[in-house]
Amino acid sequence: MTRRYWTLPESEPIHHVRESDCVEQFRELLDTAVADRLRTSCAGVMMSGGLDSATVAASAQKIFLRDGKLRGLCAYTEVFDQLIPHEERHYAGLVAAALKIPIQFQIIDDSVALQIFGASQCSFS
Repeated sequence: MTRRYWTLPESEPIHHVRESDCVEQFRELLDTAVADRLRTSCAGVMMSGGLDSATVAASAQKIFLRDGKLRGLCAYTEVFDQLIPHEERHYAGLVAAALKIPIQFQIIDDSVALQIFGASQCSFS
């Protein structure tokens, strides 16, 4: 027998008079969700250089600073420097600098290629 053990509560749509009220409510809800998951004095965030990870990192940093944890957040980014040239390193670095958090870049060109093709079939120059 299959039965539902959980349902998402449904509420009426929220209509804000001003757009800024909607943005403020979103920030409050995001900060609440992130704070609920920060149950320690330090955390790491996988920083892609995109908007989602940057938004979560900014919220986490805001919460750590509010709580007096000045060195609580670190960022980690996996980058392809040769296999898939991209500006991810650049953008993730900009976000980390703006948030004043350390960031560590892991170059994964070789490891991914070796996993996909096998060590005997690849040669890197």
